[in-house]
Formats: sequence, structure tokens, C-alpha cells
Amino acid sequence: MKGKKQKEPAGMNPAEIFTALALLEKERGIPQTFMMEKIIQAITTAYKRDHDGVENVIVDVDEAHQTLRMFVQKMSWMKRTMWTLSMS
Repeated sequence: MKGKKQKEPAGMNPAEIFTALALLEKERGIPQTFMMEKIIQAITTAYKRDHDGVENVIVDVDEAHQTLRMFVQKMSWMKRTMWTLSMS
């Protein structure tokens, strides 16, 4: 549709995640690295649970640019594919 603004997909802005982690560390004393490890573990586990045949899931965190990227490597009998899902 021309002229109409499309809705952005549902999800969380990675900058909001980094801001929330900084706030948790400041207010509750929970280290940001500890919480980020738990977030990475949760993303990896959820993706593997919901997608059959996934062998490798890598979540790349770039704190300087406040981005999260997930790389998924799928193996098939004759084909090897690597694709990325960017959350930036």
C-alpha cells in the first residue's frame, strides 16, 4: 500500500535489552554478562526446540553496536546451508 506506514514486526529492540541489563546491574547488582549468557541460552534452546534438524545455533552479541545476531547451521543429506537472523 502506497503512502501507509507498515507496522514493524513484533519483537524486542536489542538496544532495549542492553538498557534493561544495565539497569538490572545497577539496581539489583546482577552482572550484565551473567544475564546475557542466560538470554543467549534461552534463545538457543527455544530455537532448537522449535526447529527440527538444527545442529548449530550461534548467538553473536556486539555490545559496542548493541546488536544480537543468530546464526543457524542446518545439515541435510546433500546440502549444507548457513543463514542468519538479525535482530538489529
